[in-house]
Amino acid sequence: MTKTPVRIRAVWAVVAFLMLGTSWAFASPHGSSADDDYHLTTIWCSQGYTNYCQDAGDDVGVLVPRIIAYPACYVTWPATISAGCVNDVTYDLIYTTRINPPGGAYPEGFYNVMGRLAGMDVPASVQIMRVTNVLIASGFLLLALSSLQRSLARAVALAWAVGIIPLGVFFIASTNPSSWIITGVGLYWAFLLSLLRDHNFRRASFWIRVAGLLGTATLALVARSDAAIYLLTSTIAVLIVETPRLLPRWKSILPFAIAGIVGLVGFAYIALRDRYLGWPMSWPGSQTATDQPNPVLKTLLEVPSFLVGLLGGQEPGFVLSESGVNQGVDGYRPTGLVYGLGWTDVQVPSIVAISGLVAVVVVLTVGLNSYRRSRLVAASFILVAVVGQILIMRSMVDFIAFWEIQPRYFMPIFLVLLGVLLLRPNSRKPMLTRAQALVVVLSIAVAGSVSWMATAARYAIGPEAAFTNFGQTADWWWEFGPSRLVWFCLTVIFSTVWGLATVWNYGARSPRSARPASFQLQR
Repeated sequence: MTKTPVRIRAVWAVVAFLMLGTSWAFASPHGSSADDDYHLTTIWCSQGYTNYCQDAGDDVGVLVPRIIAYPACYVTWPATISAGCVNDVTYDLIYTTRINPPGGAYPEGFYNVMGRLAGMDVPASVQIMRVTNVLIASGFLLLALSSLQRSLARAVALAWAVGIIPLGVFFIASTNPSSWIITGVGLYWAFLLSLLRDHNFRRASFWIRVAGLLGTATLALVARSDAAIYLLTSTIAVLIVETPRLLPRWKSILPFAIAGIVGLVGFAYIALRDRYLGWPMSWPGSQTATDQPNPVLKTLLEVPSFLVGLLGGQEPGFVLSESGVNQGVDGYRPTGLVYGLGWTDVQVPSIVAISGLVAVVVVLTVGLNSYRRSRLVAASFILVAVVGQILIMRSMVDFIAFWEIQPRYFMPIFLVLLGVLLLRPNSRKPMLTRAQALVVVLSIAVAGSVSWMATAARYAIGPEAAFTNFGQTADWWWEFGPSRLVWFCLTVIFSTVWGLATVWNYGARSPRSARPASFQLQR
């Protein structure tokens, strides 16, 4: 088999992702990703004091244009208005303390890079940043799909295909640091595993994978402090997967494994000690007198629905003792698990999560037909780590509402979990039948197009409006480029092409096939 088909396949998938990500970059106005007032202020101030970032004289806050410091005028919980109010936001300077200080909670790498793209036109600059982040993700995805072994490339392609819509692609195409950590952690594990499986220093592909490993790890670490936790979890999971192959040569691998784990643990401690480790932890019990359940058990019972929130799932209507009526009752503790896109203010139709879950279940069912104990142990370790992190984060605030946990925090490790479960040793045969691939492709197309349509309508005409009404005059939309209806039609195409380029091309075709995939069913 020549390398040309592999590269064509990778290019097709990456071009599809680039188109899909770009369409999502135009689905919402600036300020629509979580805490964007904080992130945009930090981005515009990352290059020092300028006309758009001035010293307030108190060593705490800064003076920045209102359009940067207060972009989320349309964000309420629950959402009630469209994004039409951004048309009235001015460039007048206002005071804000919503900025990442030197040595603050977030690393400075993401902000410094985005800051070089910041200009006098704030909405246009934000769009440039969003598309740039899509390009960065596309570049690393191309590097992975074109250099990894067949089984790994297939696992990455399928994991991203079914796991990235809608939450992942929304935040990749944003000005939130979550963009880089999703890309970095979501591909780091595959580069690491590929190096453990092929350590031939004389091959050019080895050094390409080394570059991919270092690049993805750096991308994640300079974006968010908690990246070290996910990289550490991914590293341990990969070592568990490869345990049967590593044991015969453990003496040569052990020093590098220990050094890597110790390094990540040390980095995680330094990065997170002020933000997490200094908080006291509390594990309150149930209050039978006021009919309040144990908060740990209550949170655990809602974790499955929370994970479905990664696929667009919404908060259950009857969460155990989660009603606002219980606020103030002795012993009441909310789960602290929130749902939705953006600032968690965007609710999408239930068909999005249902379609996404169908796609995930189909590929995982087929993937798990190949049983390997180390793979299941690694996946179990990731799940335990995720649940443990949720409980620790809730315990640090006594299980009250102060710290609300969003699905986007776990999107990076979710892609790792899917990838590990989709590893199959036999990469020379198609993994999915054409019927199975067709179901998954259609599910991705439905989830991608409907979630985009609902998201765009929430900002353009309001959360209470019918998102299928393209004839209503929009309160907000872009002054340039396609209309909302045209963008929706393009997104339907892009979502479908994304499914074909990944699920159909990597899951339903033989790796030895040199011809482009043809969308045909056998009679």
